[in-house]
Amino acid sequence: MAELCFQFDEITTKKTLTFRAMKKIVLLVFISVLPLILYSQNIARDNKPLTQNNAFTFSCTGIYTDLMKKFNLSTPGITVSVGSTGGCIYAGLDFGMPGGYLYGLHKSSASVCQLFRMDTINANCSLVSNHNYTGNLAGMSFDPKLWVHYILVSGPPAKIFTFSPAGGDLIPVAQLPSNYPVSSFSINNSGSFFGIDETNDNLIKIDKSNGNCTIIGSLGFNANNVSGSDFDPLTGKMYLITQGGSAQEFRFLDTATGSSTLVGTFSGSFIHLAAAGNTFVMPPLPVVPTIIYPTGSINTLTPLMDWTDVQNAALYNIQVSSGPVTVISAYTAQSQYQVPPGVLAPNTMYYWRVRAYNGAGYSDWSLISSFNCIVSGIRQISGDIPDGFSLSQNYPNPFNPLTRIKFSVPSLSGKNGITSTTIVLKVFDINGRAIRTLVNEPLLPGTYETVFDGSSLNSGVYFIQLAMNSEQLAIKKMVLTK
Repeated sequence: MAELCFQFDEITTKKTLTFRAMKKIVLLVFISVLPLILYSQNIARDNKPLTQNNAFTFSCTGIYTDLMKKFNLSTPGITVSVGSTGGCIYAGLDFGMPGGYLYGLHKSSASVCQLFRMDTINANCSLVSNHNYTGNLAGMSFDPKLWVHYILVSGPPAKIFTFSPAGGDLIPVAQLPSNYPVSSFSINNSGSFFGIDETNDNLIKIDKSNGNCTIIGSLGFNANNVSGSDFDPLTGKMYLITQGGSAQEFRFLDTATGSSTLVGTFSGSFIHLAAAGNTFVMPPLPVVPTIIYPTGSINTLTPLMDWTDVQNAALYNIQVSSGPVTVISAYTAQSQYQVPPGVLAPNTMYYWRVRAYNGAGYSDWSLISSFNCIVSGIRQISGDIPDGFSLSQNYPNPFNPLTRIKFSVPSLSGKNGITSTTIVLKVFDINGRAIRTLVNEPLLPGTYETVFDGSSLNSGVYFIQLAMNSEQLAIKKMVLTK
């Protein structure tokens, strides 16, 4: 019996040791794959070829882009047809977000461009969004640091815009000096902007915060016919397609010196370039911004909306409502946003909020702030009956952009002052054109004040005219300085 008990204990001990060993193995395996699990939460996989045919371009006939082609960066002359994209006029091509897919920017009209998502297996295209723009679209590139697309509009001066994939107008980022006619641009893995100066044949680095350009060096070839450039996300090297002597050339650029190395040539005509990478490292979601202005009572109908800039944010989404839930306007901006004329009404309470955006998604909305526009319209500041019509000089003068205008209306039926008179107060430009009617209504005798907002006008001389029944009663000159 004792021997039996010992054997039982021995078996139990062996089982316990085996179980403990298995637990250790499982724990070690889990610990070893844990970083991969966590890291994968910040990775968006594009499922594109990595070592073979990892670059994409379009064959080109005139201004139309026809077949999508793929090739290997080391052997550009060997191209493989993917399929037709429908004969669109694509102005840019790059891998990007959301989803890490290949995206193309199509000029659908003189003022509308469309963002398409492209299938790199058979070239099928699906419309993502429409965007309003003005100018000549010249290229698109994706910033892997902020996860947003940027667009080049050629000049002179050339301009850089960005946009939200949800649609809407292009958002201005920077204007380049007019002596840098950039025909193509690309963004490297660190988020730095590089452009091809097609007139001076230089590689330049672009500061997107202010548009300043720094010459890196000479390319060593005629850059007038550069038709596309991109960085290889796997190696960080910059490549471009350019028209050579008798065939198109594929070149590697040294971004430290600007010099180029011929990799190979194409047979045919090709436009745009996009190199595929295996991953995009996702930035963290931006934090919630804080509203700065407008709040409370404001003296303008076109406020410059402002909030705290937050880290990792590329764009901001703004909502303005006339009540707690009724959204009347929505905007996308890179930083501050100027509300255009005609959106807000005088003496009306508005509510607004803002959230930050990057390719990882949106932050939560900020706390709701309210404001009341009290500048438009008139208010009676005295009920005393004046002896006659008068128009005071606006104050301040010169002004930017607000100035107050005071005028007086007498009684036309004796001292009782019971008869109202239709008063018209207009603003004219220096050419005598009426540009704004501030007052056009019957008024009882008294002294009144109104506020003129010149934020939508250019600097210059303007005139205020006080009139009754088309009869000019008084006029004053005022100066807007910006």
